[in-house]
Amino acid sequence: GEDKLGRQWFPACEAAIDAIVHLHRWPENLLKPVICEVAGRLFGRGTTSQVPPVRLARFFFAISHTGLSLLRLAEEYASRIKRLRSLAEAVESKTEKQSTGDGSDEEEDGIQAQIG
Repeated sequence: GEDKLGRQWFPACEAAIDAIVHLHRWPENLLKPVICEVAGRLFGRGTTSQVPPVRLARFFFAISHTGLSLLRLAEEYASRIKRLRSLAEAVESKTEKQSTGDGSDEEEDGIQAQIG
């Protein structure tokens, strides 16, 4: 039962959530029904005073770790998007310079020739 899980439950839950967030394409779609089901089981039966504290602790741990993991994932995606946009702008700028023939390469060649 619950006593056998003891201290192993929290690291196991953390590892499971991390694995889902890392491996699943849409982790929020997989985690949402699980959290809703657990919440329904905990709070659908009566008041929170009837729920064992260890179950509440596990529930709040799971939802908080899920939230933090999804936030970290969103920040990672935002960082990737920003980096890709920056690269795309650099490529576009270089392409525009090459297509307009702004002469910057000729200027550089002239400067190099003068320097030696």
